[in-house]
Amino acid sequence: MKSPEKSLPSNLEIPHLRGAFGLGEATPGLMVFDSAIYSVEKIWDRPFRSNHYSIILVQDGQMQVKVNLQKHNLNQGDLLIVPPSAIREMSWQENSVHFLSLLFAPDFILTSAHYTKSVAQLPLFGDDQQALIVLKTEDQIIIGQMIDLIHQLLIRFKGAQKGEEEILRPTFQATISQIGFCYQEQQMPNPPTKSIVQQFFDLLVKHYKQQREVSFYARSLNIHEKYLSQVLKENTGHTARSYIIQMVILEAKVLLDYPGTTIGNIADQLNFQNQFHFSRFFKKYTQLAPSEYRNGYNSF
Repeated sequence: MKSPEKSLPSNLEIPHLRGAFGLGEATPGLMVFDSAIYSVEKIWDRPFRSNHYSIILVQDGQMQVKVNLQKHNLNQGDLLIVPPSAIREMSWQENSVHFLSLLFAPDFILTSAHYTKSVAQLPLFGDDQQALIVLKTEDQIIIGQMIDLIHQLLIRFKGAQKGEEEILRPTFQATISQIGFCYQEQQMPNPPTKSIVQQFFDLLVKHYKQQREVSFYARSLNIHEKYLSQVLKENTGHTARSYIIQMVILEAKVLLDYPGTTIGNIADQLNFQNQFHFSRFFKKYTQLAPSEYRNGYNSF
């Protein structure tokens, strides 16, 4: 069942879902996506960036979510928190998964009730923080019901200020607090320091537009280039060079899905010498010219 075409709240940038929701006049900065209700074709296996947090809860089945190239294989009861501006890729076998996504803008969580007393103390909502929580069955049921309640309230109130302040925001805050409790329960007392792999990904997300040489990342980690690629290959199956290329291509694909952005402008944003060099790079690794990839998206 598909909802009628309506625009999304302007502070939730979700171009791949535009027109898929019937909540265009609901509370700005807060949405719920239920894969059993809304169309999923435009988010399946295609990278996109959104400037909101996503809390993805798998209710049934399995799916894969990549966040800035880092792969998460999610099963029933798994909950993944994706930070704003991260590039997401979501895939699953047809009709094999039911998931809920609680989507909210950073400003919305900042203005929620009792923020400083609970949510602010949780390390879940940093700018680049990804968090995977494996929920107990009873916690999955509770959090799933809470997200569904938010969904029903959004549909009912459709931006009504009184309902939002008295019921919706406290319900949202309680949901976030419950997720935070589950997160804290599964944390180790003394979490280990970040691995070389994670440190590399942290650097890559910050520097891939300007730095495409493995030597830069190896120097930043105070290790040899060959050792960096060896560690990545052993742990992930890909080399440092491969990840750098994948990240640049991923960003290019996201930018190409914005029709108002010219290919020349994309080349500039990614620090290519000119449009020709960018197009040659893109085609080498995707077998498609940038314009062909863009036209493929517009054919949805």
